[in-house]
Amino acid sequence: VVPVTLVAGPLGAGKTTLTRRVVESVRDFTLGVVVNDFAALNVDSQVIEEDIARQHQQAQAAAADGGLADVRVKGAADPPRVIELSGGCICCSLSAGLGRAVEAMLERSGSQVDYILVETSGLTDPVEMVRIIENELDRGKVRLDSVVFVLDADNYEGVLADAALRRQLEHADVVVLNKVDLLPLNGPDAIGPDGGPANGAEASSPATAKTAQRRSDALAALCRRIEEVTAARVLTSEFGNVPLERIMDLVRIEPEREAFGRMVLSQEERARLGGYTIPDHGGNIMLRASVEKDAAGAHAHAPLSESNTSFVFSAATPFRLDLLQSLVFSDERLRSALARAKGTVFISEVPGERFTLELSGRARLDVVSRGRWPAPPRSAMALVARSGPVSVEEVAEALTHAASAAVEDEPAAWGSALPDALGENKNLEVLRVDPTVVVVRLTGGRTFNFTAEELRIRFGLDLDDVNRSFARAINASGHCVLAVPVVHAIGEEGASIAAVALARSAPLEEVLAAVETASRATFAADFAVVRLCACD
Repeated sequence: VVPVTLVAGPLGAGKTTLTRRVVESVRDFTLGVVVNDFAALNVDSQVIEEDIARQHQQAQAAAADGGLADVRVKGAADPPRVIELSGGCICCSLSAGLGRAVEAMLERSGSQVDYILVETSGLTDPVEMVRIIENELDRGKVRLDSVVFVLDADNYEGVLADAALRRQLEHADVVVLNKVDLLPLNGPDAIGPDGGPANGAEASSPATAKTAQRRSDALAALCRRIEEVTAARVLTSEFGNVPLERIMDLVRIEPEREAFGRMVLSQEERARLGGYTIPDHGGNIMLRASVEKDAAGAHAHAPLSESNTSFVFSAATPFRLDLLQSLVFSDERLRSALARAKGTVFISEVPGERFTLELSGRARLDVVSRGRWPAPPRSAMALVARSGPVSVEEVAEALTHAASAAVEDEPAAWGSALPDALGENKNLEVLRVDPTVVVVRLTGGRTFNFTAEELRIRFGLDLDDVNRSFARAINASGHCVLAVPVVHAIGEEGASIAAVALARSAPLEEVLAAVETASRATFAADFAVVRLCACD
């Protein structure tokens, strides 16, 4: 009997990130992944399939390097199979599709699937999916193991205030409180992203024991508040990093039956992790197993998507970064209409590079380089628009405009305020100022007073890695400032360094706030290896 874990949660909470972490952690078992994205374009399965393909190539390369022929590397299983389900709520429009996907995994030739992970969209009611798995799938082939609800720590108030999401939370077996590194504390002693004061204290000063304790106390208080709503076990995570044994293979199996214990080091380890193991009676799962449709055959839940409209935007012409920033992400009216956006984008300032872009939570962005384009470049994004004064057509029109104006066709005139302000920050180096973007590199020169070569030799710190982290931190700052990781050419011999491109159209105050927040976060994380002493 193959266990099934259901991953649920609101839009942008980090479900796909968690799924990717599971895929990356798979070792000696075969995982099947069902991904139900929120629009006709299934971005999530594309990202996960790329991760799977890359890992399989790495395993094959490792086998070749070891002189093995047609022998699987120890600890590596078959690449997980991805069955893609798209087009809205599984329980309303694709309930049969879920069953077919699971059956296809079990019947497909090759090695047997040992475990199935189902990632839902943020518009799906997991309670109905539990009913489908428990009542409509072959009990002799699959069993529901657990329902994992991913919750954004920075947006928990919205979840607790939403009746539908609160209902999902109540029916979870495990709650993963994700993005705890972004958990804010209000007031004059608010904690910044580096765990230290956020009230203007020197970026390089270490977090005091008092502020560290306040962060710990705030997180514990939030966990207690969640535990008042649900009987689920609450785990905390950053970037979806949770041990497999705490979210999968949780239901105890009778002693005479072999449990899926090879996911955990030993049965003793399972016993030690008893606090994260659902009791013998199945916890909430068994209580939900009797959920049935009413006599008329309607689902036992209210539609979750009636206030949202999902749609797909696609364009073969590239986005101009300054227009994407000004027309979409800096327009508060339009941006507030977007509940979620994610997809692959073609950017005119970096035409050879393929990026995935996401908008989630409180105006939080994520821009990740996916390498060179494997085919003719094309932007393809799935978006969810809230009902309200801004129509889907308005959003699509803004995106179309941002993707239809070439730099030479519509020259930008954004002034020099942003490049000048960034140039005054001695922790940054302004590498290039173009008509639409300014390219900068975080050096930490003012705070740490080391050259790039000194940082590399003395501390093993690579400023290229630092600047990739810096770009992520700007995007995650909540100021909705687009930061694109780029490669900047130096010298005449093809040498290059990592840098960050910022749209010159972004509001100056927002950019400076995002850069300051991101600098403190990057100094706390990446520069932690740097130790200042009197001799320096």
